[in-house]
Amino acid sequence: MKFSIFEKSPYVLLNLLLARIASKFRWRNKDYQWVSVSKGDHFGMSFLFRCLFLAISTMLALIIVNVDYSKQTEDYQFEEGSGKTMYLNRRAPWYNKTYDAEIEYRNYAIHPLADTILTSLRRQMESNGTYSMPEMWALPPFGPLRENIVIAPTYNLATCQIEKIMTTVRDAVFCYLSDPIGFEANNRTISSELWKESYCGWSNYRSNIDDVEREMARKYMRFALIRNPFERFLSGYVDKCLNEKNFSPQVRCLGCRYNMRCFVSRLFHLLYGMHYNRTYLAREVWYVARHFAPQSWQCNFKKQLSTYNLIEYPETTNQATMVAEEFDRVLKKAGVPQDMRTIIRRELMKGRSPHSTSKSRARSGVKKMILTDRYVRKVLALMYYFDYIVFGFKLTPSLFD
Repeated sequence: MKFSIFEKSPYVLLNLLLARIASKFRWRNKDYQWVSVSKGDHFGMSFLFRCLFLAISTMLALIIVNVDYSKQTEDYQFEEGSGKTMYLNRRAPWYNKTYDAEIEYRNYAIHPLADTILTSLRRQMESNGTYSMPEMWALPPFGPLRENIVIAPTYNLATCQIEKIMTTVRDAVFCYLSDPIGFEANNRTISSELWKESYCGWSNYRSNIDDVEREMARKYMRFALIRNPFERFLSGYVDKCLNEKNFSPQVRCLGCRYNMRCFVSRLFHLLYGMHYNRTYLAREVWYVARHFAPQSWQCNFKKQLSTYNLIEYPETTNQATMVAEEFDRVLKKAGVPQDMRTIIRRELMKGRSPHSTSKSRARSGVKKMILTDRYVRKVLALMYYFDYIVFGFKLTPSLFD
């Protein structure tokens, strides 16, 4: 990108203006009379004030120029495939608009190794249009996320929650299993239950598998849902970057607003930093990490993978039926009575939860945008490569072409 001083003329003018003010600066002498520092008898003080004001004005101008130039540089790096959105909902606020990334995001940090990898990726793609992904570049599996486990002690049953894979519905199912009488007496239904207004709240959540084993019988059943990594990312992006209500657009998704290249790059840096540095994360950044971190990072799979019954979330037209059947099989094995299983099955057959994005027009648009931006696809491949390997998913062709 070429840089012309004429493009920055407002900042040059600011510098000159402040310098002019410095040359005319006036101060009070010991007799409290206003005296211009440009007078010869105060030459020493004049020189001091001139230097001080020129230094301050120059620093201000350079800071403003550098911030703006950094923004232009990042826009240049991310402009292909992200500058013009391809979403399908014309009434949405992000339709057919281009947004600059928020450069000075307070919780965003560059990880040196991730930066080297992404720089190499960009150079390869710019030089010859091809790209070979060494396995060593991929984000390592089994990262540092703590477990999020929901339990139903009555049936010695536990499930590990992985965000964007039916977590809201499972929370409602386990709440119903824990207190079916109270659940129904309060006019609650599994299909309409919301996490924020959950009847059970956090009462049946545990954040450590050791706590679960101490609380429940030695032989208990645990299961987890896993999902095609690409489809899970799509669901997370629509729900947390476009539809999210908990954070403002300036903060959500690492401050990138609707710039996909910005988001996947910053997410890659964030996850690399989490894996190697284990640094503290602010609430809104942790929120993003939980929803987009690889599935192999969840549930203490590094040590406990073989102990879980894994259910693959179906990406088919008869999704509700398949999910209901899988749940019924697990619940029957756990000893849940037939009448309760019938209620759960009926509720699951109603389909999508309030957070579901599977049939939204925005999801179709985001998918189309990703499929037309090779850089984004390759970064996603680097982030989720080991999810495909660990869980045996068929490689998504568009990510690994």
